[in-house]
Order: sequence, then structure tokens, then C-alpha cells
Amino acid sequence: MIEKCTELGFDRISPVIVERTVKQPKNPNIMNRWHNLVIAAAKQSGRIFLPQIDNPASMTEIVKVLKKDFPQGQFLLGSPSSEVPFLINQPPARNGVIALVGPEGGLTEQEQISLKDNGVQSVRFADALLRIETAAVAFASILAAQQLNSQNLPNAPQT
Repeated sequence: MIEKCTELGFDRISPVIVERTVKQPKNPNIMNRWHNLVIAAAKQSGRIFLPQIDNPASMTEIVKVLKKDFPQGQFLLGSPSSEVPFLINQPPARNGVIALVGPEGGLTEQEQISLKDNGVQSVRFADALLRIETAAVAFASILAAQQLNSQNLPNAPQT
């Protein structure tokens, strides 16, 4: 997931630990491993700058930090609900997107309420329930396509 999000242009990756997180990083060298993945992915995709990788933290801590660092950013949460709009139909964000992807077990009701109270908007990418790494890549791909499209590049796909 870190590799693919780097290749697709994410500027920052903030691993979140929530109540239903299945895999929690236990390896003391995990940050070094992630850094090496980012370097390889940046080389592969021709990126000049490396994305920042934050230490894993709780959802509350991450949202608080990201709201402070990106006060004008649009916070979006991937959701499988058929009651939320598709991301592909949303206009591109003007001040950047903070893309949140929940755990495979889903967010608890309290976590969902907390995010909604913090102005996080739910969007979906597909009708299928996606694994976290697939959801992150889908999110990154759609956002990258929207960015290209909004720049009206000659070879950018038009929607």
C-alpha cells in the first residue's frame, strides 16, 4: 500500500490504529522498512520528493495533527455504503485531500461519529467491499486521475 500510494503521488502517509485494526506494526524496524519502500517507489515513478511517513497513531491523534497541518484540506473517508456518493463524481479538491481508509473490520460506530463530527465526508470507490490495501490504491488512483483531469493536460483522460 505504501509503495503504490507513493507511486500515485501521495505526499504523506499516516498509519492509523483503530479499535478493529487487524495488523498492528510490531517490528521495531518498520519505519526503516517503510522508508526503503518509499525510496524504491519514488525511483520507480520518477518522484523527486519522498512522501512523509508518520508513526502509527490513533485515529483521534492523526485527525488532530492533519487538521492542524492541513486546515483547508478536504477530509474524505472511504466507505462501502451505497448511501454515500462515489468519489469519481466529486469535483477535485482545491486545497488537497486527506484520504482515510478504515480497517478491514470496519470502523466502530463511535469512530464513525467522531470522524463525522470532525467534518470528514464519506465517499465510495466501488460497489464491492475492498481490502484496505485495495481501497487505498483505488482512492489514490481516482484522486490522481482527478488531479490530472483538473489540470487539463493534453493526454489526461476526460471524465
